[in-house]
Amino acid sequence: MPERQATQLCRHRRQGWNLDWREILAISRFYLPLAATSILMMSSHSIVSGALARAYHPAVAMAAYSAALSIGQLFESPTFGIQRMVVSLTEGPQSFWTTARVAACILAGILFLMGAVGYSPLAAWLFGQLVGLEGDALIQAITCFRIFMLWPTFVTLRGISQGLLVLSKKTYWLTANMLVRVTAMMALAAVLPRLLEGASVGAAVLMAGIGIEAGLSALVVAAVGRHFWSSASESGPAARGVRHREPLSAWYVVRFFAAVAAASLVQTASKPALAAGLGRTTDPVLALAAYQVAMNLAFIFSAISFNIHQVVVVYGREARHPALTRTFCLAVGLLGTLALGLLAFTPAGLFVLEDLIGAPADVVRQATVLLRWLVPLPLVTTVTEYYYGLLLLARRTKPITAAKLAYALTGACAYLGLAGCYPELGGLIGALGTVLAIVVEALVARRHALAASAQLA
Repeated sequence: MPERQATQLCRHRRQGWNLDWREILAISRFYLPLAATSILMMSSHSIVSGALARAYHPAVAMAAYSAALSIGQLFESPTFGIQRMVVSLTEGPQSFWTTARVAACILAGILFLMGAVGYSPLAAWLFGQLVGLEGDALIQAITCFRIFMLWPTFVTLRGISQGLLVLSKKTYWLTANMLVRVTAMMALAAVLPRLLEGASVGAAVLMAGIGIEAGLSALVVAAVGRHFWSSASESGPAARGVRHREPLSAWYVVRFFAAVAAASLVQTASKPALAAGLGRTTDPVLALAAYQVAMNLAFIFSAISFNIHQVVVVYGREARHPALTRTFCLAVGLLGTLALGLLAFTPAGLFVLEDLIGAPADVVRQATVLLRWLVPLPLVTTVTEYYYGLLLLARRTKPITAAKLAYALTGACAYLGLAGCYPELGGLIGALGTVLAIVVEALVARRHALAASAQLA
């Protein structure tokens, strides 16, 4: 390690213990709404499940919805990184509009591809031959996919608007808009099963919720008007003294986005390996059910760390010491892991699984074991997001793709390897593979983030 870098790290470690509680409080006020928004987003998907359960022939509706959702996510996942792009690249009106124009062009391309699939014989081949649906389930899946064509548009609008709100540190609006979304989805879930049929109910509820959230975010940004740029410029990269070699051009934004989008696509595409691995266990139905229940529960505690990278990007150069941001992020991860540990190793876990979720006894037994192995997940997720924040601050997105690729490859090898050698492990294969994959992802992200931070110092 170069002498200069070693000296800086030692100084930051010593300074990390001299915490400025006023700055900690300011970061907490900024981040708590983001954490609450992530948790509410996780809970909103259960509303869709409830709406599908009240549909005519719920099993067919759920199968069609699940198939359309998995294909729709492949088209939507690239737009999910637009918020990160706006937060990382916006330094003023000119850079924002350059970023927004690129996002609009990308959206147009995605919508063209979705239309070419959804309104051509490709849809029947995709859901019939490739996914294996037939009859009414096939028809419902195609209809559902066409409704999902609204998804990239809403996510793009939401990403641009929320990126500006994050930069202006008005994150409480994100939580308020999410609360409206969840409330609207609950109301629609009670009404739409009487008006629509099959999987269309779930697609309509989800799209309406995301559309309302995106529209409200855009209205808030429009209402803030000129006052936004004065507050956003105080936390932009230029104000934090971060200088980059390349000027912000449309081509630069495209390259930045391509790496972030590739990372999202790689993570989305890794899910079939998990399903294939659990499908090769001794009791695949039990393994899939137990893993799904345990992961849904663990993700609620991991959700508090999904936006940690925003803290690093916005506050990484504002805090008195860089170690202050690191300490805050570490505290968030430890809190999530501690809370999940208390749930997994106390009777509270059985209460949630049996009484609140209502899972069958065999699923509860296996899910309890899985939860204990998933305890490190919130902490490791926080560490990974922290290093992603450092990379975004340095405008280095290719290493994020590399880390996600390491996650996908490690997970695929673990899922399929464990299933081939120890099929009797059941859902534990998914838990072990997931934790191992995200640990490898964190190590790869750390290696690149430390190098990028040393260059910015």
